Amino acid sequence: MPIIKVIAPFGPRIGRGNISLNCVNLVNEYLDSDNVVSSDHGAYLAGEIRNERLLDPVILNEQTGLGDEIITVVGQYVLSATNKKITKLEFPAIWVNDMNANEYNPTHWHSGHISGVLYTKIHNSPGEDLSIKQRNNDGAINLIHGSHQFLSPSLYTYQPKVGDIIVFPHYLMHQVNPFRGDQIRRSIAFNCYIDEGIFDVYEKQIS
Repeated sequence: MPIIKVIAPFGPRIGRGNISLNCVNLVNEYLDSDNVVSSDHGAYLAGEIRNERLLDPVILNEQTGLGDEIITVVGQYVLSATNKKITKLEFPAIWVNDMNANEYNPTHWHSGHISGVLYTKIHNSPGEDLSIKQRNNDGAINLIHGSHQFLSPSLYTYQPKVGDIIVFPHYLMHQVNPFRGDQIRRSIAFNCYIDEGIFDVYEKQIS
């Protein structure tokens, strides 16, 4: 069962955890097969990425169990952040990004209530001819909020590993750095809706 750790480095809470290796393997097998149900989605997304495909969440879950693992992670994230259990989760969109060298995702945000990204393949950036900064940041995801202040950074940078999943509020700005290498970086991004009552919890507390 996935375990999620919730952190709040600059205000909005970020959930960071893992999906099972068995699920990672099933997802890659399905996405690399001739049976995958998908459609080109690049025209509707922010990324400068050639291969971005919209997936059917029901079929994806039937083939891989990924939807069930996402539901568990999002449920743990929401429970930790609000002390409330979700009773529903709907996917208006879930898509795969197969990023090649020099491709990138500019700063953007999502729709829905909660968004997330998980990783099933990681690129192999060469390290010998790169500076320390380049080696650390190639292909990293950057989450951005507010402005830089003392003891309150505006940037959280994370270098993902296979099986990592990150969840965050839909409005949180983020971007993905380009990388160098000859392998793809496969990420699966999603937007989801949860219980409206939980989504509105902070507004209700304020009023």
